[in-house]
Amino acid sequence: NAAGAMTRRIRNWKTLWSWVGVIIFVYIWLLVNIYRYGATADIHTADAIVVLGASQWNGDPSPVFRARLNHAHDLYAQGYAPYIIVAGGVAPDAERSEAQVGKQYLQHLGIPYDRILTESRSRTTHQNLAYASEILEWRGIRSTLLVSHDFHMMRADKMARDLGLVSSPAPVRTKDQLLKFRYILRESGMYILYMLFAI
Repeated sequence: NAAGAMTRRIRNWKTLWSWVGVIIFVYIWLLVNIYRYGATADIHTADAIVVLGASQWNGDPSPVFRARLNHAHDLYAQGYAPYIIVAGGVAPDAERSEAQVGKQYLQHLGIPYDRILTESRSRTTHQNLAYASEILEWRGIRSTLLVSHDFHMMRADKMARDLGLVSSPAPVRTKDQLLKFRYILRESGMYILYMLFAI
């Protein structure tokens, strides 16, 4: 009857809005935790520094990639690790890999050629870490400092731990707070996708 149909519609709407509320709560929880996680650094001596890839522009690191490479250089120069592993493959419209460009940039900063290892097959953060872990295992490297941006660190560190890596976060600080917030909005969605589909 009409009363029963109305009751079912109200119940369905309540269920729908309950799920919407849960999704909003989870998303806000992620926003807050990604922000807080990126503010945490655990920098100590390790066997290697792993730099996660970012785009390169015609042979030059993009500003995001440059910031990560500069941070890795500073950590190396301060004696935190004897090796740097630069990750990042070849973009569809590029001729060189992010890792190759990153290595060249670090050499220009004075780091010896044989102290920079490269992983040039990956196209995603998970692949960055998965392929880098093969290099780590081959070299007998056990502990790493993980370099990426603060807004990216929570997801990257979660992936590293899921792959069995012994890593400690060494985030690059994002000075532009509006830009950081935009990236955190994106990272929240990416984190959910990783937890659901491991991508």
